[in-house]
Amino acid sequence: MKDPTRIPRVLDAVRRAWEGRPDLELATLFAMLGNEGIGWGADDEELIAALEAMAARHPESADTDTPGLVMVRTESPAARLTLDMAARRVTVRSGVKGRQPVSWLFEDVVRLRVGMPCVLRDSGGVDHRLGVVAGITVEAGRRARTSLRGLTRGSLDRDVYALRCTEGKTERMVLAGRGLDVYAKVGREVEHEHLKWARLVSAEVGEQLRVAPRGGGAEHVYGEVIEIFAVELGAED
Repeated sequence: MKDPTRIPRVLDAVRRAWEGRPDLELATLFAMLGNEGIGWGADDEELIAALEAMAARHPESADTDTPGLVMVRTESPAARLTLDMAARRVTVRSGVKGRQPVSWLFEDVVRLRVGMPCVLRDSGGVDHRLGVVAGITVEAGRRARTSLRGLTRGSLDRDVYALRCTEGKTERMVLAGRGLDVYAKVGREVEHEHLKWARLVSAEVGEQLRVAPRGGGAEHVYGEVIEIFAVELGAED
């Protein structure tokens, strides 16, 4: 007879993995494990290892000590948050199409747990409530690029980067991903442009952001790059 005391440990691993992804049905969770080769014939240690890996990538909660980038889906309001724990930066992308993303530095993660409001504290000690957390994805194994010069659309895969640019009195935030979204603040208004792009001809801090559009034609120039940071690395699985 196998040791029955192993059962609570296995069930605890299931609980931790499932609590990080509560929208999934339990059968769906096990189907996903099956896609990883955990099925008939897999022993309990293999199952626990797979569940722990799942829980590490999609934890129930995260805090200031969580490494890498932490990507958060929220509801009420719907948004996508990216927390760079090393730089203490949060970038918020609204679920409303065309709305400009915002990015600022935070001091501490007050609360970041699935099913609870996300609360971040800024350097002035003010707490910001940023919606109810629907899911967390941790990307700890990759480093963000510091230069995007010469990159093609295909080389970014599913990554998304932000570039802050200035041109005279005009400030722009450019999101480079599957498409190129340019948000320019002109007075009190924010103008939004969407571009199908092929290559970032120049995209380093201190140089002009020049973009070659898909299909050819004149390059688009968006001003001097003053900052580059990742807002998404990899895809949710």
